[in-house]
Amino acid sequence: MTGLSLRARLTAWYVAGLVATLLAIGALVDRMLVRAFDEEFDERLTSAAGVVRFAARDMSSDVGPLATAARLLKQLRFVEVDVAIVGQSAGGAPLPFAGSDSMLVQLAPAEPCRDRATTRELVNGAPYRFLIQCVPVAGSQSPLTVIVGTSERELVATRNRVRDALILALLAGVVVTVVGGHWLSGKAIEPIRRMSERIQHIRSQDLGERLPVKGGDGEIAQLARMVNDLFDRHAAMLARERQFLANAAHALRTPMAILQAQVSEATQDRDLTAAARDALGEIGSLTSHLGRTVEYLLSLADREAGIGSFPLESVFLDDVVSGTVARLSRLAERRRIRVVWSELGETAVQANVHIVDQITQILLENALQYTPEGGTVTVSVRSEDGRGRLAVEDNGPGLEAEEFALIFTPFARGAAARRTGAPGSGLGLAVARWMIECCRGTIAVEQVRPHGARFVVTFPGVAR
Repeated sequence: MTGLSLRARLTAWYVAGLVATLLAIGALVDRMLVRAFDEEFDERLTSAAGVVRFAARDMSSDVGPLATAARLLKQLRFVEVDVAIVGQSAGGAPLPFAGSDSMLVQLAPAEPCRDRATTRELVNGAPYRFLIQCVPVAGSQSPLTVIVGTSERELVATRNRVRDALILALLAGVVVTVVGGHWLSGKAIEPIRRMSERIQHIRSQDLGERLPVKGGDGEIAQLARMVNDLFDRHAAMLARERQFLANAAHALRTPMAILQAQVSEATQDRDLTAAARDALGEIGSLTSHLGRTVEYLLSLADREAGIGSFPLESVFLDDVVSGTVARLSRLAERRRIRVVWSELGETAVQANVHIVDQITQILLENALQYTPEGGTVTVSVRSEDGRGRLAVEDNGPGLEAEEFALIFTPFARGAAARRTGAPGSGLGLAVARWMIECCRGTIAVEQVRPHGARFVVTFPGVAR
């Protein structure tokens, strides 16, 4: 049952235990009823046999065995009990009287007569219960054989009716048990379910919230306190990390800006050799990359601090994106990658110019990073369903199936980046998603066959 839910397991154990109890009670009741039936039946047979024995002894001395048997069979009547008398007359001739049930005569033992306690036996396929009493009579060497008994068909039928009623009661009990067990298990795990939903809400919405703790909940209250304590430690750890991230980014921002300015100034020196100029160019690329990483860190610090608002205005998405593409065209030329437009339509959106430029730069740099030399990056801007749509598509190695869920996570890098050793911090797409969400937009990634990936960004349109 390891694959079942907690509620299903609780219901199963509850039903199994109660059904086993009901079956045991049913078997015990059946056994007690059978014993009660047997005792009552045996008592009835013994009582009837005693009456016949007493009457036979009393009458045989006066009227003889023949008349005794005749009168007893004629005058004695018992409820649900039959009597048969077998014996010999004074002359040794068999008595002509059998009894009220001719089947009982077949149960008479061979001579000599012997008393026999209550016995069960099949007669012509029918179950009979009987007992035998030997009654000595005056004037005869052979005693009368008195057989008291009856067929057990009715008794068996009664037992079967009782058992059927027990089985129906057990089935009804099982149904009630299943329904009641499912309801009780639901009530039992309801606090855990509410706690799970609350934890999910806290994890996705606000780490400052906590689970309610009720003093009378026992183990549930103890679990809630433990979860709250865990959230407290987690929140404290995140606060320290956010503070460190913000401090580190601010501390690096100014030195990086100075370093970039000095590198740019040094490249203007006409006395530099070609090797020195190339080395400075490489240093300039590295400092630019480090500068972007610092900016991304500052953006993440703002996001973690809850600073998630930018002034929104009416922006022509096509104008901003085309300007960013033009600015990065030199980078594409150096890598011998073509940047082409598949569509460029006038598209007014509600966004922020700086945000749109940063997002476009992140997506283009990411595409250029993974597109092989001689490849193509395709950009399109258009209106779609009342929203502005920006798509950047490359023909690089693409993404693996498990990477789609993690691609927008900070510091996450795909298998292609690890395989090729491409530079990067894994922060760009995480920052891009945060900026897009601040503008009430969306971003998604799609696999392009046979190779490549397509990032699609939408912004709210402007009502005309």
